[in-house]
Amino acid sequence: MKIGASPNAEPSPALLARWTSFILWLSVLGIVFLTFFPFQAFPVETAVRRVPPFFEWFLGKPSDPPTDFLNVLLFLPFGFGLAAQARRKGWKGAWPLLAAAVASFAFSLLIEVLQSYIPDRDTSWQDLVGNTLGGMVGYVLLVREGGPILQWASDALDALRRYISVRVGGALFLLWVVLGLILGFTLQGQSRLTNWDSGMTLTIGNSPSGDHPWNGRVTRMEIADRAMSSRELQAADSSNLAASAEADVVASYPAAGSDVSAVGIAVAPDPMARLFKSSRFTLQMICTTATDAPPNNGWILSLSHGAQDVGLAAAQKGYDLVFFLRTPMTDPADDEPQLIVPDIFRTSHPVNIAIRYNSAELSIFHDGKLLPYSMSLGPGAALLSHSSPFLRQSEPLRYYDARGYAAFFLCLAFVPLGLVLAFTPFNPGRGASPGWLFIACVVAPPVLLECALVLASGRMFHVVNGVVGASILLGSWMVFRLPQQRIDGSGV
Repeated sequence: MKIGASPNAEPSPALLARWTSFILWLSVLGIVFLTFFPFQAFPVETAVRRVPPFFEWFLGKPSDPPTDFLNVLLFLPFGFGLAAQARRKGWKGAWPLLAAAVASFAFSLLIEVLQSYIPDRDTSWQDLVGNTLGGMVGYVLLVREGGPILQWASDALDALRRYISVRVGGALFLLWVVLGLILGFTLQGQSRLTNWDSGMTLTIGNSPSGDHPWNGRVTRMEIADRAMSSRELQAADSSNLAASAEADVVASYPAAGSDVSAVGIAVAPDPMARLFKSSRFTLQMICTTATDAPPNNGWILSLSHGAQDVGLAAAQKGYDLVFFLRTPMTDPADDEPQLIVPDIFRTSHPVNIAIRYNSAELSIFHDGKLLPYSMSLGPGAALLSHSSPFLRQSEPLRYYDARGYAAFFLCLAFVPLGLVLAFTPFNPGRGASPGWLFIACVVAPPVLLECALVLASGRMFHVVNGVVGASILLGSWMVFRLPQQRIDGSGV
């Protein structure tokens, strides 16, 4: 099917063979990253979206022309790649256009359904229509301008390959590794409690300003200046806190069985200084919400310097527990980030809540059980938070964005390295063996970055971060090699 195609506008079989797989892989990976960010699904919290009949899920989103245009643009490379693949297979007439439209519709529908499980993601039939239209526009672009576009890309790639030698590629690789280590170390330091004040006051049953009273009872509370282990915290139950050495306790509230009435307790400066230095703590409390009144939005406790400078705060919002933490990248005054545990107060019995911070990661325990709600304050969160010097008007940091921020920073650190490796003409026959090249180029950079983050924050070394980083680097290397393998293997 010709749609106003000019002579020689469609790409040759050689150009299709060189670029089709690369365009398809890159478009699919880009769509997945952009549409599933922040890569955390919460079926319980997002269940209200799926209560109406299926075809009504997508009807609540208003029209937005800029967003509609971006939806078309997002699927344009996907449709371009699908049409190119259909051309490679010898499909004629309207079949490539139909394939691009059907595949774009099916892929977009899958995305929209899955997005209904992700906070801050809105599903809409308009997105589905825009994505499908984008796939069809991609086909039109292939027919009308595919040949010139791919030929220009081939010429640019060949010129770049001639310029990048092993020495140039190695220098670029090392430079980006060093920049990534410096940036990661600097940003990770923002997770430490360097903006706390030593003159802290523990307030029980209300906010420091006295305008958020809580209707409930705190039986016992302790704040330790270390991140207690999971094994220690799993020994707790609804009646007893996990055992902690007296020397580790920074603040406590031992008034067993008394009604809460906005108690203010000054915290000694020396224990607080230890907490600042380590930037670690474990907050444990046994509390019971009132059952003779509707749930309120009161503050259970807070650690603050005055009414405004809140270091941490635990609050009840409806039946949910909400926890705020102040760091250089977060601020409770903005109501963000919030570590929310839903329905923890939907009971009349006492609950044991333990919140642990290891200078970079918040995790929470309920009656000795580790819950799936956590927050990681890594370099990606610092880079994209409201305090970032790079993005001054970015959105506040939310707890469910943490995984997406981490993925963003890992991509920023390792995708360029994969790109450099893809264009560097290695010759394993001269110098290091392939095994040593793999260790030096794929394994070492993620390990070094993780070590830098551990040094900056004091948290534990996470093997999974190294594995994910190495996977991103290796995957980028393989994807960017796709249009070059055709050169090396077929002389195209």
